[in-house]
Amino acid sequence: MGVAATVEYNSKRNSVRLTSNDAYEIGSVWVMDALHVPYGCSVWPAFVFSNSWSTGVGATWPATGEIDTFEGVNNQAGNQMALHTNDGCTLVKDSSAPFTGAVNYTDCYVEANDNSGCTVIDGNSTSYGEAFATAGGGVWVTEFATTGISIWFFSRANIPTAVSSANASIDTTKLGERTAFWSPNGCDISTYFKPQELVLDITLCGDWAGQASTLTSTGCPALTGTSTCYTTYVLDSNNYDTAYFEIQYIKVYSTSSATNAAAVSATATPASSTSKSSATSSSASASNKRLSHSLWNVAAVAMLGILVAL
Repeated sequence: MGVAATVEYNSKRNSVRLTSNDAYEIGSVWVMDALHVPYGCSVWPAFVFSNSWSTGVGATWPATGEIDTFEGVNNQAGNQMALHTNDGCTLVKDSSAPFTGAVNYTDCYVEANDNSGCTVIDGNSTSYGEAFATAGGGVWVTEFATTGISIWFFSRANIPTAVSSANASIDTTKLGERTAFWSPNGCDISTYFKPQELVLDITLCGDWAGQASTLTSTGCPALTGTSTCYTTYVLDSNNYDTAYFEIQYIKVYSTSSATNAAAVSATATPASSTSKSSATSSSASASNKRLSHSLWNVAAVAMLGILVAL
């Protein structure tokens, strides 16, 4: 990351995202164990799977699909999960695969419902924000399969042995009822999705978190007069004391292969997570914000420390 430059008021700034070196094929399971996720007024964090957020392996978004395992804004009550695709993919409830989340939109097409995607809201308040941190965090499991896309969330006290003891493999049939599920009855997975990179991202304000109506509906004071999300929050770094990820590990289990995003070549990849590394920055307040770098290069980890310190 270069030296900070002066940016004119209300102009867009460069931000930082972490993207995995590999893109994972259909037949993969992703597990993220976090102690803390970003939250606060104007904060818009995400843990998503897409191969077109960066230089990646190929086609223009949304032709290769996007899976949002974790996403939220401001101080909302629970996590939002979604798919974003080309036209033709929909969320259809499958009686053989019930899930606990509440369906918000069923059309996954990016041109529908202001690009909300086909969304499922987790009614568990500990799946986001301050409640998530107070509960000791939790684990998300995402299964990317031809038989559907499944997401499970477990608060710290309820993490099953099938997750906590998983090492070389994981058995998703032992995870119980899903939090969200997109059945192939409404969306042919191999048609709408290609290999996915893992992306961690924190946006400030933006066209979702920064809207006046969104701020007030997600636990933030109403904007008054000529005030904007930018002038109210971004100019005061104290608003971002809770805008950081603290991740214990990210693991990828695969029944097929991982494709190197740079070389676009398929190579067999063991499903594993290795050691942790501390995210570092010049701010002492970021010193305890850790990120497992089993999927990320060291330079990207250092950049996260700068991002979360704000």
